[in-house]
Formats: sequence, structure tokens, C-alpha cells
Amino acid sequence: MSSHISSLERELKVVLFDRNGKDIRLTEAGKLFYEYAINLISIRDNAISSLSLYDNRICGTITIAASTTPCRFLLPQAIESFNKLYNDINYDIKEGSTQYVVDQLTSFNVDLGIVGDMIDDCKLTYTNIFQDKLVLISNFNFLDQKIDFNDLIKLPFIQREDGSATRHIFEKNYLK
Repeated sequence: MSSHISSLERELKVVLFDRNGKDIRLTEAGKLFYEYAINLISIRDNAISSLSLYDNRICGTITIAASTTPCRFLLPQAIESFNKLYNDINYDIKEGSTQYVVDQLTSFNVDLGIVGDMIDDCKLTYTNIFQDKLVLISNFNFLDQKIDFNDLIKLPFIQREDGSATRHIFEKNYLK
């Protein structure tokens, strides 16, 4: 991979990556080239999609960003079902937090996003496709005793990362 990048940099007569030890970042020229590369890939995908209309085939690539839970538990089955109808489709799956998915959608980096909760401060259209519930799991035995929820949430617990829909729902509904 490094030799291909070096060859490309020699051909373009620019440095695309700033290499500092273990950190590698795009240079300004690299960022510009990246935008052109994304556009070329998009044009290629559009051409393939348009040409497929001549023989009534649906083909191409769908880029999907999904938060952790939908990505791991809903998307595989959805893709399997969709693939039975349209087997010439390729999938580019990007997994991240709900905030990551929203950022990918609002930056037009993906075609579709699947998240666990709506983020109110963005201008996206949401459609409910599945309902689940949060469940408390504990190493304490609460079966024989009654515990008030307000006391329960004062106990130490592990929660999801910032940007996670599960955490957002929990904080919105239970930590008022």
C-alpha cells in the first residue's frame, strides 16, 4: 500500500500524507485529492447504476452508516433479505456511534443511516423500523428485595460511550 501511495505522490508531484511517527494525516493536497477521489467513485457508481437500467438490473453500492446495536443485530438480516431481491448490490458498512452516523449523513458521506435514537438538533428524516427496550443486568441479587429506582441509579454502573443512542435514551429518560 505504501509503495502505491508513494508512486501516486510521485505521479502527482505532491505529498498526500503527513507522516509523523505513528500519526498519519492528510495534507491539504491530500484532502483536495480525497474529494476528487470520492467524486470519481460516486460518478463510477452512478454510471454503473444508470447502465444497469438498460437490462432492468439494480446494482451498485449502498453506503450505510449504522450505530453499534443496529449494525450488529439488525443490518445483517436486512441485507440478507435485500440481497435475495437484488443480488448485484454491494454494501459499504460504517459502524459508529449515533452521533457518528448523523455526522456521516449530514456530510453526505453515506446513503443511509440506521441509529438507535433520534438526535433532535439535526435536520434529518427518521422512520421507526424496530423497537427494543433497555434491560438492567446486575451482579447484585435484587430478586428478594424491593429497591427504589432512584437508589438503583446511584450505584456504580457501566454505560455506553458519549454519542451512543442507548446512553442518550437512558440519560434523557432516567437521569432527569
